[in-house]
Amino acid sequence: MFAKWKLKFLDDPKKVFGGAEHVDNVINPQLETKAAPVVAFLKKFQWKPGEIDSVMLATENGNNPTDAADAWISAHTDRVDSWLAGTK
Repeated sequence: MFAKWKLKFLDDPKKVFGGAEHVDNVINPQLETKAAPVVAFLKKFQWKPGEIDSVMLATENGNNPTDAADAWISAHTDRVDSWLAGTK
């Protein structure tokens, strides 16, 4: 929605809407030995606020999700390369 409209967060001193949100990666503890490159990637992967918005908006506007993700990756190759550094 932030990519589609000029939205802003309102002050919420009473925390009516809760605190900051976050997303955690939860993986099988054995994944480190079975797929170390995947674990290395997941440890580095992090969306910044607003980054996922363009991909979500593109899919909402009828684009194929894979195409939307590929477009984002193409526009942010340095960032993606930093996530992939040290992986096979």
